[in-house]
Amino acid sequence: FLAWIGYSGSIYSKVLTQLIMFVLNLYLLRKHFDVKFSLILKPVFVMVLGLVGMQLSFYLLEFMGLKVIDQGRIIATFELAVYGIVGILVYFAITSLSNLPKEILHLDIKRIIKKVTHAS
Repeated sequence: FLAWIGYSGSIYSKVLTQLIMFVLNLYLLRKHFDVKFSLILKPVFVMVLGLVGMQLSFYLLEFMGLKVIDQGRIIATFELAVYGIVGILVYFAITSLSNLPKEILHLDIKRIIKKVTHAS
């Protein structure tokens, strides 16, 4: 791909090989461990929705004027912290609506929030 297309060919080649490795790994998991992928689809879909929500919140922050690129180091660090906190909150809000943390990690977000807010 690199010889035919140029530099972008190396990116396409990497994406193609990673996709092939992903499919082969899924095949081997199913063959050796009898993994049922139908049970995995919903949690993965919810995770992807959480990531999309994070990205949309980042676009909103950029639209509001928080552009990290054109700032100094200290202000950019503060803005990156805002991006991180907002991104984590949006991700947990979206995934908590479908009880994903409880399904995967056996964590009850409401109980954790109650412990943190009522800590003495």
